[in-house]
Order: sequence, then C-alpha cells, then structure tokens
Amino acid sequence: MDKTERKILDAALKIFAERGYDGAKTKLIAEKSGFTEMTLFRKFRTKENLFNQVLKFNSDRITLEFEQFFTPSKEGSEDLQFIIESVTAMVENNFEYIKILLNEDHKSVLMLKGGVKNLAKFIEYVYPDASIDYEAGAFNIMAFSYFIIFNKRQENILVDYENAMEEFIKTWDASMKKGM
Repeated sequence: MDKTERKILDAALKIFAERGYDGAKTKLIAEKSGFTEMTLFRKFRTKENLFNQVLKFNSDRITLEFEQFFTPSKEGSEDLQFIIESVTAMVENNFEYIKILLNEDHKSVLMLKGGVKNLAKFIEYVYPDASIDYEAGAFNIMAFSYFIIFNKRQENILVDYENAMEEFIKTWDASMKKGM
C-alpha cells in the first residue's frame, strides 16, 4: 500500500465512523485525505470498494494487535486484569473501526463475531475450568470496553473510567474464582 492509499483509508475510516456508509461522501473523504476525488476513484474505483478496503485493512490491523496481546507466552497475559485492560486498549486504538462494525449492516457482523470467538478461546485457554459461557463472557468484556471508551470520549461523562474499570475487573475476578 502506498502513502496515498493509506491517507485515503485513514480519512475514510474517520468519515465512515462519523457519518456511516450512506452519509460518507467521497468528496468529503477526498478532502479530508488531502487528495482529489479523482485520485480516490483511481485508487479504489468505487465507494463500496473503498469501504471494503477500510474494513479489511483495519480487520488485519486489529487481528495482528490481538495476536500480539493474547499469546499464552506473553508475560502477564494470563491475568484477568491484563485481559480486560488489553481489550479496552484495543477498543480505544480501533474505536472508529469498531464503531463502523457496530453501526453498519454489511458483512461487518461476522468480523465482530470472529473477535468474540477469538477472545473466548483465549479466556478458555487461561481459565479452562471456569463454569462460564466463554463467548458470552468475551462479548461482555468487549461490550464493556466499547461503552467505557465511548463514555471516555464524550464531554458529559456518565461514569468514572478508573472506578468503572476497577469494579468491572473485581466483579469478573470474583465470578471466575467462584466458577472454578
């Protein structure tokens, strides 16, 4: 990928997250990227192709990030606090992409489902004897992480980030110990 494509993808990510697929105009994406609409179409042909490339590029990036965080050999990776804080950091680093996945009716639901399944497998690896539904647990952690980051980005904060994170970890820790 060249620098022009990368700049267009970065601008498109922000615009698609902010306005949705239908509201994102290619002219606005081109302006935000610093290029002309003709350059955008020369590189990506159609708005739909650009959208799909945004999803693919960010899916690949978050998959790599997930693999770096959640490897059994990584020091601390088997700690519940580490898992929850890592998921929250990933959500924060990829907030616009996740917002698109949650708001668009394209193939993106499958990508979210894949993320939940991967996290569930890791939690099951770390806590093999827990009597929980691992996928429901992974979904719970991801939903909490999205909400807490969404809240953190708002001017009118609903909950205190630090306290919410601490309480969530305590609750999860207690439920994991109880289920083992």
